[in-house]
Amino acid sequence: MRSTKASNQPRDELGRWTAYKHRQNKRDKLIPVDEGGDMGFGPNSPDFLILSAAIVEDPEKWRAVAEHYPWNTFGNHNDMELKYRSSSHEVRRAVLEEIADLEPDIRAVAVNKRRLPKDWEGVEGDKLYLKTVEALMDNVMADIGGKVTVIYDPHASLGKTKGIKRAEDAAKGYGVELSAAIQDRRSEGELALQTNDFIPGAIGDRLNLKRTGNYEIIEPYVNLRKVERKR
Repeated sequence: MRSTKASNQPRDELGRWTAYKHRQNKRDKLIPVDEGGDMGFGPNSPDFLILSAAIVEDPEKWRAVAEHYPWNTFGNHNDMELKYRSSSHEVRRAVLEEIADLEPDIRAVAVNKRRLPKDWEGVEGDKLYLKTVEALMDNVMADIGGKVTVIYDPHASLGKTKGIKRAEDAAKGYGVELSAAIQDRRSEGELALQTNDFIPGAIGDRLNLKRTGNYEIIEPYVNLRKVERKR
């Protein structure tokens, strides 16, 4: 069920959300990046690989969200941090409600691995992940102002500098001032990434599991690009 806050967001004459904000002001911004799903194509792999980024104007408030909740409230996980997968339904919704209260600008790319468009056909493994990173950085840098710092949740496909390179290329292409791109800061020690983890989790529930409730909490703040072949 969509939250009261989400339901009250304004819509345009076509019924589309209008609360989404382009962050063109000059405040410095932190951009944590994380993924959901996986790169597999087997029958047990989800349809969508998801990468998301939040454009955060108050990093301390963003980090504080992850400090408010206990770890491992669902299943038999032993995570050393707050994560969507190991959080109970109640914790997931509470975190997403706090995220929505901050009215973030969320950018996401979801690649449908079962229906790749022509220019993505044959792209697998590390190349698939990096092509998705490129699409996400394009989505992030297209209309943003101020200095930005990108923090990736470490991933083997990023190598030592490939995530940095894609952030730099996108920033240069759009004339954005990139203060830093960081891809070696593990989420266990970075609360911004722990908060951000709930975004691809909720998007993945919506796209891969057809469960809409959690995603609807943050829906008004998400600019989601789907990469898939038309039927």
